[in-house]
Amino acid sequence: MSKDLIVGIHSIAEALKNPLRTGFELFVTDEALSDLRKEFGGNLKVDYQMYSPHKLQEEAKKEYATRDFKFFRVPSGAYLLCDSIPMGAMSELQNFLKAPSTNKLLALDQVTDVHNMAAIVRTASFYGFQGIIFSRKNFKGFPPSYFRIASGGHESIPLYNVPSMSKAVTALNNNDFETIGFSEHAKEKKLQDKPIKSCLVLGAEESGLSHAVLRSVKTCISLTSQGSIKSLNVSVAAAVAMEKIFGIEL
Repeated sequence: MSKDLIVGIHSIAEALKNPLRTGFELFVTDEALSDLRKEFGGNLKVDYQMYSPHKLQEEAKKEYATRDFKFFRVPSGAYLLCDSIPMGAMSELQNFLKAPSTNKLLALDQVTDVHNMAAIVRTASFYGFQGIIFSRKNFKGFPPSYFRIASGGHESIPLYNVPSMSKAVTALNNNDFETIGFSEHAKEKKLQDKPIKSCLVLGAEESGLSHAVLRSVKTCISLTSQGSIKSLNVSVAAAVAMEKIFGIEL
């Protein structure tokens, strides 16, 4: 099984709490150990290795090099190695869509920047999304910075890596999901009614939704600019879209 290298105290704490995670190897400084114990009410039930701040950075640099990640100074004096959470493929997604409780999903079409994806995962966790669908060939796992930015969101939402996003959208349609694409070229600005089962579909900021996905979604909505800037970073657009569809009016 592959290993994830996780940094960020909150991300590490959430990974340690996740029953789907195994194979923990925790490396900490005194200060980081104290912070983690606070997250667990003083009882940290995992083995760990203690290092000085300088030694921890040196050891982390070796781990980054082993996994071919660009090294950045590890924040908060801790890093965690643990078994990766298995991602679902198309067959698992098909079964997931049939579950009666599945009704709130997100699909990311051509979104390849891992930092944008991490921010989206964190926001999706905040809004209670039940799954995120993406399509990435030759995917080899997420870098440590992804886990830091996702801030524990990765632990609460299953991810599905499918070979074709347009086929995934078709599967959603066939399972009575309202597939809602967002495009600056769309004429509609809001939904008439809030659907019982829905999937928001967002594309990369440079290229937007692919033509195949645009043809597949049931509804297309625009996020209309009110100023001189006409486009948003995709992670910001995702947050706006989530609030637009699922936000609670005060």
